[in-house]
Amino acid sequence: MKDLEYDEVYCNDSQTTIPFIDIVTVNGRLKSNINKDHLYCPECKMALLKFSNRSSLRRACLSSRKLTDHLLSCSHYYKDASKEEICTHYEALTTAQIQAKLQSAINRFLLSPAHPVHPTVPLEIDDNPAITMIENNGVRERKRLPTRSLNKSIYNPESVIYETPILFYGNIKLKTINCVSKKDFSYNKLAICSKNGNPYCKLFCGYHWDDKTININNDYHIAFIGYYKKNPNSKIPKIEIYANSKQELQQSVLYILIQ
Repeated sequence: MKDLEYDEVYCNDSQTTIPFIDIVTVNGRLKSNINKDHLYCPECKMALLKFSNRSSLRRACLSSRKLTDHLLSCSHYYKDASKEEICTHYEALTTAQIQAKLQSAINRFLLSPAHPVHPTVPLEIDDNPAITMIENNGVRERKRLPTRSLNKSIYNPESVIYETPILFYGNIKLKTINCVSKKDFSYNKLAICSKNGNPYCKLFCGYHWDDKTININNDYHIAFIGYYKKNPNSKIPKIEIYANSKQELQQSVLYILIQ
């Protein structure tokens, strides 16, 4: 499936992870203050990435120089799962398994310290929420599930794959927004906000969802299973919470106050 594989990049010289969109000029070239030889996988921080300029045939992008440069516990070591395989994976999960995956995403992507240059104790493969085991015709192989960091790239048209479950995660601010339906039914949405408090993503978590403990002055770790949906009124797609018949919408979202 087509996917902007790296929506973030780890810069080894500054030892920070930044959105891919922040290293690219409007012409699709690498910004002059970015060292092309210091761009690493944002997940394992071990694999050196290759930057390709935008051309008439392709967009600007980052790609793995060699898949084997990644740690085995890194999801980028594996081939992308197909849309059918991704949907099948999430449809089979119970509410408890969804919650466990979200907790694992927060632990791995938001709480784990940066790997040293040569880690001595690799993370466990099965603990990575972005890796799944696929079986086709009796052959089992691990594949990568799509993820998105909640940065300014989440609405990038080149990174959007529609109607497919995606694991979103980030360190953000939250607030609840009261809404009224066309039938005058009142309900709340969960708003993901920028550091200045402006909401840029509003999530419907069910008509009976309510959480008065959320405070816009606090910072939160969040992970949720969502999907992109075309917006008939805008070029910017919608992001909606994913759930199937076995799952409740609010159980596909997990947020933790950053102390």
